[in-house]
Amino acid sequence: MMKHLYIIAAGLFLFAGCMKKLEVNEPVFDVKVEKPTWRAGEEVKFRLAGNPDLISFYSGEPLHDYAFAAGRIVETAGLDLSFNTSVEFGKQADQLSVMASVDFNGGTRFEDITAATWTDITSRFKLAGSATYTPSGKADITDLKTAGKPLYLAFRYRVKNPSVYGTGNVWRVQNFLLTAQTSIGAIQLGSMLNGGFRIFDQMPDIAPSRSTISATTLQLIAPALADSTRTVDTECWIVTKGMETGDLDYGPDRPASVKGYADPAVTETVYVYPRPGKYRAVFTAFNANIAGSKEMVREVEIEIVP
Repeated sequence: MMKHLYIIAAGLFLFAGCMKKLEVNEPVFDVKVEKPTWRAGEEVKFRLAGNPDLISFYSGEPLHDYAFAAGRIVETAGLDLSFNTSVEFGKQADQLSVMASVDFNGGTRFEDITAATWTDITSRFKLAGSATYTPSGKADITDLKTAGKPLYLAFRYRVKNPSVYGTGNVWRVQNFLLTAQTSIGAIQLGSMLNGGFRIFDQMPDIAPSRSTISATTLQLIAPALADSTRTVDTECWIVTKGMETGDLDYGPDRPASVKGYADPAVTETVYVYPRPGKYRAVFTAFNANIAGSKEMVREVEIEIVP
């Protein structure tokens, strides 16, 4: 029994000695620049002294700012929507409408569409009068957002009784773009690629929609009605996913890596600021092992001129 106690005691003594050897030293590190003012597009040269285990760099630009290393909440101040449309082949007027809802349940049935409250915002845009694509203009739709609720946008396509009103038109939509204006600039919320578009067909059994969705184009096409159903009025909707239009949680701002554990000492690094302004460039240096870590922060004020 005593023998085992001696072995345990010896092991603890050795472990304590190893931990003492693994004690983390304070990083020795400093940063200097040749001059405080640089031109946009010019390589800013940072001189580095010391050899810590890890070095990271925050440029001070939006999403790369040390002041937000713990997290960033971006307030949405405004919403802009734009797209292009074209129309051809048919004879019916006022077929296409642009709609918005904050209480659509995100369901898959046409009944889910009709159960929601939709606001007609067509008048805010310019729609095409020919097959030539027409820019809608950029419309401010900030008034549509509601705190805590996603915003759904839709293109509603109505085909009236073709025996009375003639053939339905083919409408096409391209370049859909929903943009949030924020404190860090314009942020894309929805586009042709990530808009999450879905087709909702009012009468899929007797008058199935021929509308389609691709990566570049939304096509709204009248059903190919048989003679027995040519008096039917129909609707087809193409609806986006729910867009989060409130404050955006971007998580922590991210640095760029300058040096890793296995890298040799770094004495210089460069960075190009594309836009004029005043920036707080921050370098963080770490020494770390299984016993813990220690950090040193160095910052440099940089002014970028045109």
